[in-house]
Amino acid sequence: MKIKALIELRTPPYPKGLPELDADMTIYQAYDKFLKSNYFHFLPVFLNDSYCGIIAFQKLAEEIIKAYRMERGERFQEHKLLVQKIKKSIKLLSKGANTDQTREIIKLQMEMLAIL
Repeated sequence: MKIKALIELRTPPYPKGLPELDADMTIYQAYDKFLKSNYFHFLPVFLNDSYCGIIAFQKLAEEIIKAYRMERGERFQEHKLLVQKIKKSIKLLSKGANTDQTREIIKLQMEMLAIL
């Protein structure tokens, strides 16, 4: 996710010497700049060398947590689907696979590889 959506309009001045963020940075790149700056209030944001506002550290951190939770939920769903496919594959193998079941097992395994 880009930081453009998090920009707060604020007119300068801001403390001199702060690292500048680019509006096209990801939230993780901006977070890295905050960590390197040791300044955890806000940093100025520029787009095409033109000042366009600030990013507050707290707002950025909240967005990173939200993104992490969403990614974690997606990973959980992928793992759940993978477990279901493995169980189905084991069930088919335990029955003694015929040609149709063998094709289905191969299809399931291909789907599992796509998830991984």
